[in-house]
Amino acid sequence: SFLAQYIVGTHMEEPQWNFSHTEFFLIGFSSLGEHRRYLFLPFCVMFIFSTVCNTSLLYVIIRQRSLHAPMYVLIGSIACVDIVAPLLVAPRMLFSSFQSTILLGMAVDRYFAIILPLRYNDVVNSENILRFTFVYVLRNTIIVSSMVILVGRLTFCASNVLYHCFCEHQLVVNLACGDTTKNYIAGFVNFCIPTVDFLGLAYSYVAIFVVIFRSAAGESRQKAIHTCGTHLIVIFITYFSSMTAFLAYRVKHAIPADYRVLISCMYFLVPGCCNPVIYGIRTKEIREQLIKLFHCTKIAPQYAKTPNFKDGATSHDTATHSQTPLCRNNPLQWSRTTLPWKSCLWSPSLQNYGMNGGEEIEREDSFLAQYIVGTHMEEPQWNFSHTEFFLIGFSSLGEHRRYLFLPFCVMFIFSTVCNTSLLYVIIRQRSLHAPMYVLIGSIACVDIVAPLLVAPRMLFSSFQSTILLGMAVDRYFAIILPLRYNDVVNSENILRFTFVYVLRNTIIVSSMVILVGRLTFCASNVLYHCFCEHQLVVNLACGDTTKNYIAGFVNFCIPTVDFLGLAYSYVAIFVVIFRSAAGESRQKAIHTCGTHLIVIFITYFSSMTAFLAYRVKHAIPADYRVLISCMYFLVPGCCNPVIYGIRTKEIREQLIKLFHCTKIAPQYAKTVPL
Repeated sequence: SFLAQYIVGTHMEEPQWNFSHTEFFLIGFSSLGEHRRYLFLPFCVMFIFSTVCNTSLLYVIIRQRSLHAPMYVLIGSIACVDIVAPLLVAPRMLFSSFQSTILLGMAVDRYFAIILPLRYNDVVNSENILRFTFVYVLRNTIIVSSMVILVGRLTFCASNVLYHCFCEHQLVVNLACGDTTKNYIAGFVNFCIPTVDFLGLAYSYVAIFVVIFRSAAGESRQKAIHTCGTHLIVIFITYFSSMTAFLAYRVKHAIPADYRVLISCMYFLVPGCCNPVIYGIRTKEIREQLIKLFHCTKIAPQYAKTPNFKDGATSHDTATHSQTPLCRNNPLQWSRTTLPWKSCLWSPSLQNYGMNGGEEIEREDSFLAQYIVGTHMEEPQWNFSHTEFFLIGFSSLGEHRRYLFLPFCVMFIFSTVCNTSLLYVIIRQRSLHAPMYVLIGSIACVDIVAPLLVAPRMLFSSFQSTILLGMAVDRYFAIILPLRYNDVVNSENILRFTFVYVLRNTIIVSSMVILVGRLTFCASNVLYHCFCEHQLVVNLACGDTTKNYIAGFVNFCIPTVDFLGLAYSYVAIFVVIFRSAAGESRQKAIHTCGTHLIVIFITYFSSMTAFLAYRVKHAIPADYRVLISCMYFLVPGCCNPVIYGIRTKEIREQLIKLFHCTKIAPQYAKTVPL
């Protein structure tokens, strides 16, 4: 079996080794054998669910200023821990220490809010919060660092196999040779951290509930019970999963190995899945913001403003304006008779139509109509400039837009996982640190970052074309001038190339952003797109936009110039290849360059398709244009790692080793002296 490959020396009678292991093999669910791969689906679903829910919770807390109170900041901190812990495969000691500290902070916050409300603002302020954070982070960091340092000093002369899914401190110490007393003491001290925090939690909530039940029944009492009950549910889940995982390895002979590993994995994933759901459902303020995030149903008061009408029109002209709509024909082809006021802005006296002051208006029509106020006006005169824009993609789908989540999510996850795996292999394997593989890793970075940051397409295309040009130059010197390759393609020249081209792209893109920032947007603030495309934003501006169009043209020239460099390089390369004698070297060169050309074709084809879709927009429906632009982000990200993973032998071999180890490395297959 797979497990037996690493078992050499594991059960020997005090073997004498002349070295210490510096690498360890993590083997979880060993008894499942080949069936381990089927665990991917449930773990992947839980991981994605946890990451998406916690990210949404964190986004809402960061974006909404009303949620910047200490309690919500601490809830956001728990979300951060739940996101980071599974991603980094962090040691459990670090995870539990910080999690218990955050829960203690929430208990202290509720203690002063309920028991000493008059002193709450004096005690729970920015200065004291920073002090609390500094002291407890320093405490956790010192203890955890000391544990790591002590483990680093140990000698591991026997087995280097951990029957686990991550580096659990106690298991690593158990593999050591020599005296481990200090390590056990450090582990005990670390165990005391969540224990002491739990005592603080218990004292706080006992005192809180004593005060609550002594107070008179009413709305405030119910709210306090509800809020504290939410925190207690989270505390119970966290400490129950923590203690279960801790005890599973203290009574290990009574629990099968695979069950112990499963319990430890659930300790990471279950709190991360439960916490955002609990806070999202039971905390009213967070629930409301999440509902607004995923299903907007109201127009914000600041957008229900009255335009300044021309020719001195005043409120005295209400009768006239109430009969004449001030809008163009609506692109959604709404009927004036069926929707008398929802499809456009009518009278300056909004009060006649139910818009009283800044009151939020419930809308029954589509999502698009909620933000359409002022969008189709005949040159309206506004006394302000929009600073926020609404991105509305696939507007004609209406309520069916939500079903697009699945295909886009699948493509996004596939792209992220494949590019991350490719990047991991290139970083980890020293033999793949050659310039060509570094550039392939750079493309993987761009494919990961671009969809995550919803970056403007101008930034995405500039850097992507620059990396492709770098790969072409690398192949040019490797094939046409192989004797000069090491002299030209060295660290110094690579840094120069990177600096010059990054500086070029940054200057041009920054100038475009600065020029857009100086524009005034006095009409619509609705972008019928899924991200901020430069040209669409400029089209919404009032005033002279000549400089912006010039900057946009210069930016368009970047990938064009890079493409000319690409074309020249590969034409010269293939001329040399086909003039050379047939053989293995020739086939390898054709194969390598063919791989790069496939990637270049996909990148430039998707880029030009997206670019032209908005230049012949009257011939292409709006939703198709948005879809093409989205595919420009996702298709290269899905295709590039697959192409390089399949067609590049060195990368393919490392990926196979990463996902399906079948041999033990020679340096570990040593004979144990008897």
